[in-house]
Amino acid sequence: MLFFKTVKLISFIWITLISSIGFTQIISLTLHKTFKLLRNNDLPNNLLISKSAVIVRLGDQEAQTVPDDRWQEVSKEAHEGFKRTGMDAVAYYYLDDIFSGTESQRAISSFLTKRGIKNLIFINYDKTVTGAISYYNIVITPYSESEDYLIDGQLAWKGESSELGRIMNRIFREAVPSQKRTNLLISENPEFFEDVQIIRGKREEVYPVDVKSFKMAVPKWSDSETLSTIMSQYPLQFEYT
Repeated sequence: MLFFKTVKLISFIWITLISSIGFTQIISLTLHKTFKLLRNNDLPNNLLISKSAVIVRLGDQEAQTVPDDRWQEVSKEAHEGFKRTGMDAVAYYYLDDIFSGTESQRAISSFLTKRGIKNLIFINYDKTVTGAISYYNIVITPYSESEDYLIDGQLAWKGESSELGRIMNRIFREAVPSQKRTNLLISENPEFFEDVQIIRGKREEVYPVDVKSFKMAVPKWSDSETLSTIMSQYPLQFEYT
């Protein structure tokens, strides 16, 4: 008698290869909503002649057990690989910071468009439930230059491994021999943008009249320590969401 045992190693929530239709594989990528992208074996052909932005997310298991700046450590490691290949990754963001609300989503999209960003690089890092195995997913796809960031059905390249360096080496091997490179002045270190103007308007040194009657909702940031410091000065009722 045969006994079959199903072993679930990793639960991919953010980036998941969900189906195969003929020869076309679908990648499900969840930002503020879920996009279905067509998996492409080729990297974007302008990767070494244009600017890219990097969006990082720690998976559910990893986010519960590491400091808030862990995503920046992953970014620094990835940036070395991008720089070696000739990819001009000019801005790094944490996924939850972008999509914490429509204002931040809109403001950062506008900033990326003005900076001339052509491609988005999504990095997801997580561990298994036991914490024994780390795992990386990287998706590279064109930036739609819209507030949605992506369009359903657009092409996307995907790499995955338990070691980030292996994905970096694969990108290098696929991009360098086949693409023209004009990106020569690449920043030595990743740039973490936290100063985008989210709200445009006049600053008032008073609280709205009705804020004293209701509890205020405050979206959580990746930098929870800084947020706690700021909100400790707020004298009225609020709740993190």
